[in-house]
Amino acid sequence: MEHAKEYSEKQLHIMNVAIDLFAEKGFTETSVRQIAEKAEVNLAMINYYFGSKKELLESIFEYQLANKTISLEQIMSNAALNPVQKIEAYLDYFIESAFSSLKFNKIMVKRTTTEVDRESKIFKLVVESRAQYRSIIEKVIVQGQKEKLFRKNIDIVLMSAIFVGTVNHVLSNVPYYSTVYHIEQGNMKAYKETFVKKLNKEIKLIIKLYLSIDAKA
Repeated sequence: MEHAKEYSEKQLHIMNVAIDLFAEKGFTETSVRQIAEKAEVNLAMINYYFGSKKELLESIFEYQLANKTISLEQIMSNAALNPVQKIEAYLDYFIESAFSSLKFNKIMVKRTTTEVDRESKIFKLVVESRAQYRSIIEKVIVQGQKEKLFRKNIDIVLMSAIFVGTVNHVLSNVPYYSTVYHIEQGNMKAYKETFVKKLNKEIKLIIKLYLSIDAKA
């Protein structure tokens, strides 16, 4: 299993502050000085640890994506779970992770939908991490097919797009869904306990129906 690069508490603090500001103001509109002031460190420390604002953002992506991959590997390698339970556990993790990392997800969605430089480090990190996700999930799908729990000819890329796209849409439109489901605006605890819980249940149903041996293409 590949391990995430280790960072000191001070480095992680700077990275978390940068995530807050990048999500709020945008990468271009956020200066290293603003990050330093909010993190209560000097500019020299940020330059020493990361080199530049661009390299700081790259470190954030590298750290976040590596940890997500490690968590997914741990879930999918749990011998106590059958393939259906592993998929359910993955969906639980993905939704919880997306909700608890709203600001990073906001940055990632924006970068991956607007990034035109396919040679950039961030683009490559995202592509590589998604390839790792597919490889890990594919092993579980194959296991489920051998046990006749899942149907043949499953498109893992499109399957992932179904729930990743849905979850990202829901988490990007909190005010709208709060209104529809009569949840107090800005009350993220209530939003998670009601709507996100409902979303989890419905996503599991959709994915299990998609994977079902009885499903017809």
